[in-house]
Amino acid sequence: MTAAHSGTDLIKRSISIPAGIAQKIDAIAASRYVSANRAVEDLLTDGIASYERRRQEFLELAERFQESKDPIETEELREALGRLTFGASGFSGLVADLVPLADLPGTWSGRGFRLTARPDCAEGNDVFLDLHVTDESLVFDKIDVFGFHYLQKIDDSTTGNTLHVEPGIWSTVTRPNVARTARNQDGSWQLAEGSSLMVNGGPLLNPVNTVPFPIGGPTPPPGAPNGFPEYNLSVPNAFRTNPLPPGITQTMVTNPNTVLAAAIAGQTIEQTTVLNIGTVPTFTIATTPPTVVNISNGGGGVENIPFLNTNANAATMLATFWIEKVKHPSGIGHYLQLQYVQTVLFNFLGLSWPRVTVATLVKH
Repeated sequence: MTAAHSGTDLIKRSISIPAGIAQKIDAIAASRYVSANRAVEDLLTDGIASYERRRQEFLELAERFQESKDPIETEELREALGRLTFGASGFSGLVADLVPLADLPGTWSGRGFRLTARPDCAEGNDVFLDLHVTDESLVFDKIDVFGFHYLQKIDDSTTGNTLHVEPGIWSTVTRPNVARTARNQDGSWQLAEGSSLMVNGGPLLNPVNTVPFPIGGPTPPPGAPNGFPEYNLSVPNAFRTNPLPPGITQTMVTNPNTVLAAAIAGQTIEQTTVLNIGTVPTFTIATTPPTVVNISNGGGGVENIPFLNTNANAATMLATFWIEKVKHPSGIGHYLQLQYVQTVLFNFLGLSWPRVTVATLVKH
């Protein structure tokens, strides 16, 4: 249909176009008093020139963005890049569509606690209990059309040793549904879905279980006795972290969510976005009668490398994240805080052993 000029050479191209586009080309040709072929050639020439200008503008903005050291200029350049990529609303409009994940992009850091029961192959005991006060950073960046990439790093606050590095993606499915894909360095992938809601005030911090229980059985209720001596801090034990890190108490081991409660004591939390996810849609607590806990839209699964399947099968993951709008102590303005509790059940010796991680992080 068209003949494109390259100097004096002509190269013939035949294309099929929708009838509506063909009518528009004919109208343009008539208004310019040229043939349809010439109109197509002019439109292509203009379109290529516009594409090259926008591409050059994008590359120049990207270079300035990478080199910028001024936070205000960086934000302005980020929005300009967003407008070139996503249209007039830029990144801000795209983020608005990602509610309730809109507050995640950026860097969060803070402190937490981690409890892990693992097989003790070296010493010949059934289990070794790792207890750590933690320093954590959580970075969300590289916005995409459906969610945010993140990188989580957890260090032992006493030794500085890195305990956990996790890349992953948080995404929206169909509002209010959310999902998370996570890769753990221990050799497992977690795919979990759930839902979100926004509430006034602070989080509801129910007790979280650390007591091992039979595989496939109900979760022990709050206050259930723990018969494993490794969990009893009042009695010395060679099969847990020794010396005990400063600040760890029996209350924390029994219910790690007390660490989160202590972190927000005295704060005024105005509003909280709750993200509740799990690799299963329900779990049961062994109360009388049994309590079935539903994870709205929950589901997914955990995939392990063969070593984990054989030695400590990561079977289930449950997590709740609270994004909190906290009133500044000065009484002027507010800041964002992220709290979470995550339980991963590792199956070995016929029991499910909870690995519980909690943290309170502040956004920078």
